[in-house]
Amino acid sequence: MPDAEQQYLVEVFVLINIRAKFTRGEEVKYISHLDMMKMFERALRRSGLPVYYSQGFNPHPQIVFGLPLSVGVTSEAEYVDIVFSEDVEPRQFVEDLNRQLPDGLKILEANVKTSKSNIMATITKASYEVLVTIAQNPDINEVNEKIIQFLENIKTYNNHKAQEMVSFTRQQIADFTGLRVETVIRTLSRLSQHGKVKIIDHKLYY
Repeated sequence: MPDAEQQYLVEVFVLINIRAKFTRGEEVKYISHLDMMKMFERALRRSGLPVYYSQGFNPHPQIVFGLPLSVGVTSEAEYVDIVFSEDVEPRQFVEDLNRQLPDGLKILEANVKTSKSNIMATITKASYEVLVTIAQNPDINEVNEKIIQFLENIKTYNNHKAQEMVSFTRQQIADFTGLRVETVIRTLSRLSQHGKVKIIDHKLYY
């Protein structure tokens, strides 16, 4: 009989690592990378999938995303690695998680990852498509509406109800709306005069 102090209880389990490909559509293109990570975490909790959590005083799910997208950009091929504490069939994972993800996020495919390669190091290139339309003499009302709609989208996706400072520069607003930066500057000044926005120390509030 071995000594009692020499007896150990050993728990052995195998972690399952799944790499998934997903799309990020128009509905969530103004969501930050951090907020998107939280969306995935909430969706995984609701799905009931056996996600593996780190050990320690502040456990968190083992999820690693590829290179983060800039705000305002959509994607047809994003990648994420998720670790599970139990065996998970990739097809069932896709179905369960898609039922919980919001519109604009959709898992396209998933496979069990067998290598130990880091997902960020694995992605070596990306292809971008930029569509820009610039009106030579845009109608003032159309320009006002386009900029207000852009600001409304930011407020909606950030879940802001009170007036908040807009983190986008005039150039970024021009890029996203397809307007000239000079047009954006003049329009924001005009909207400020009509009380639609506020400009304090060159900072934009909406």
